[in-house]
Amino acid sequence: MANSLGGKVPLIGAGLATLLVIGAVLFYLLGPGSGYRELQASREAVRAAKSWRFAAQIPLDTSTTVIVKTRDVVCPTDFAESSRELDNLDRFKGHAFIRGINYDRLPDGSWRYYPANLPPLRECGKGPIVEGTFLYGTLDRVASMGEIRRGDRFTTEHGACRWWDVIPERGAPPSYSVCLEGFSHLPLELRYPLSGNTYTFWDWNATTLTPPNYNPQSNP
Repeated sequence: MANSLGGKVPLIGAGLATLLVIGAVLFYLLGPGSGYRELQASREAVRAAKSWRFAAQIPLDTSTTVIVKTRDVVCPTDFAESSRELDNLDRFKGHAFIRGINYDRLPDGSWRYYPANLPPLRECGKGPIVEGTFLYGTLDRVASMGEIRRGDRFTTEHGACRWWDVIPERGAPPSYSVCLEGFSHLPLELRYPLSGNTYTFWDWNATTLTPPNYNPQSNP
């Protein structure tokens, strides 16, 4: 009997130790600081990204939205973007810089082009600019004054992700929610509840750019 009890005590101790380790891991992954760590990893991922595409979408009413801007970035200098004029959503503007050539879209839909030298894009090394500021620009302030809440899983047209609500001050509503792809920590969708604006991201580190079809006769 003594030998039997002696054999059980180490097993019980090992079992308790395993449970404590599992509990610690779960607390690290799901506890109060998990949201900050997740967005911190995402901030590092977008800063390291070399290319991406995004589309900005705004609500026209409670049931209708429209894409008002797209921007494709290939660091360090190349990009292509298209935007609608907010006072006339049927009119588009276009601009691109690809492999040392600058392109401007004219009102008739044709393009003019000319050689140019541009400095590195502001986004490269810092990540996308949304709502006039770099993504995650206030993350450290949120970590000290607010909270980041884990949300539901979601599937966009560009992949599966999990929502995180970013709350600037405790007790306040979320300022925005971001849906992060689990393995890469890169954002696939971003929502601002106050404005209703939505930003969609895809082709992280896989974006390529093709010069627009241009009309040589349009050049001055």
